[in-house]
Amino acid sequence: MTATDIRSVETPPSVRFVIDDITTPETAVYTDAGALYARRLPAELQQPLTTVAAQVGAAAYFTTLGGELPAVETTTHTLLETTIYQSAGPSAPTDTTVYELR
Repeated sequence: MTATDIRSVETPPSVRFVIDDITTPETAVYTDAGALYARRLPAELQQPLTTVAAQVGAAAYFTTLGGELPAVETTTHTLLETTIYQSAGPSAPTDTTVYELR
């Protein structure tokens, strides 16, 4: 698992961290990803996430800020009472493992 952000953040030892900006991405960071996931993704970053995911053949999943609706075309999934939007990639798998980083 790899986490990215535009500034350095602490992650658990099992998570690799890379500084990257999804609006000007280093595509190689995402090449082997099966899915990209973003929590509380603002509307202006939804298209860049979707584009990068499509470029590398990954699914793109995200939650929005508060009650915001997605700014891109999505499929909606509910997981543990949370609405998750999918904007790229194949249909969501039926056997889903959920990871939450704290």
